[in-house]
Amino acid sequence: MEMSDQDAMALMASLGAVFFVILAVFIAIFCLFLYSLHKVLANAGEENRGMQPGLVWLNLIPVFNWGWMIYTVIKVAEAINNKHKAHGITDPGNGAKTVGLIYSISVLCGLIPIIGIIAPFVALISWIIYWVKISGYNSSLPQLQGSADAAA
Repeated sequence: MEMSDQDAMALMASLGAVFFVILAVFIAIFCLFLYSLHKVLANAGEENRGMQPGLVWLNLIPVFNWGWMIYTVIKVAEAINNKHKAHGITDPGNGAKTVGLIYSISVLCGLIPIIGIIAPFVALISWIIYWVKISGYNSSLPQLQGSADAAA
């Protein structure tokens, strides 16, 4: 049974629509992730961060975000650590820096032949772990602010 040109065009349109919906869902989820990073920078306070929260959104720029995400991870970790140190926490950890860098670098490794086969799985798993850790900091950093206000 042969497919007519009209059937082929309908199939192509359907596949295009499915691709567009999947892409839109992915972008929406990535925006929620970036909002978490934005929020943790805002919660850290201006005196503790080396990057303005709005700069997180530059990660929406394709290709540019490959390097910018590494920079973002480092600056978010620094802000988290600075906030903890400002409140007398002597061993604040690394602010999820390690898992964030694993995520960022594994995305880049996805471009390398052979390594690119497993790198997306590593990126996905480390991205989820990083996001969970960042969400935890979004819960704990405002409590530090409240405890400082109560002590003052």
